[in-house]
Amino acid sequence: MSGINLILIFLAMFGCLPLFIIWYRRKRVQKLSNDGLSTQGHIHTTSRLPRSAATIFYYSYYAIDGKQYSGSLTADSGKFKTGDTLEVFYMPGKPAKSTVKAAWQSKGLLIFGILLAIFTWFAAYKLYEMVRNGEL
Repeated sequence: MSGINLILIFLAMFGCLPLFIIWYRRKRVQKLSNDGLSTQGHIHTTSRLPRSAATIFYYSYYAIDGKQYSGSLTADSGKFKTGDTLEVFYMPGKPAKSTVKAAWQSKGLLIFGILLAIFTWFAAYKLYEMVRNGEL
């Protein structure tokens, strides 16, 4: 196997990295939502992202151990406001790791990851064909 083939394999695998990250995060949120404990969190701070319609919402919650923990989520600007209450899920053994309902569940984000993976696999295949045929 030549060096160019290794580069093309790396390119194809690198193109799947965003899809893997999206899949991993979705599974983690699903596990926390199904197996974790639920509590009420309160949004205490917001931070608008520059040149974007999204805002970062910072929330805090109390876990079963009585300690206060914090987390953040990114959503459309009008979705929450300071003082709003939201349902937070966490694992009892690791209360600092938390999530909220519908985190990472955007179908658009998943479709983007799939399309990016397909595009990079197709590009790597076309480059492979060009190298094999001596065009490159």
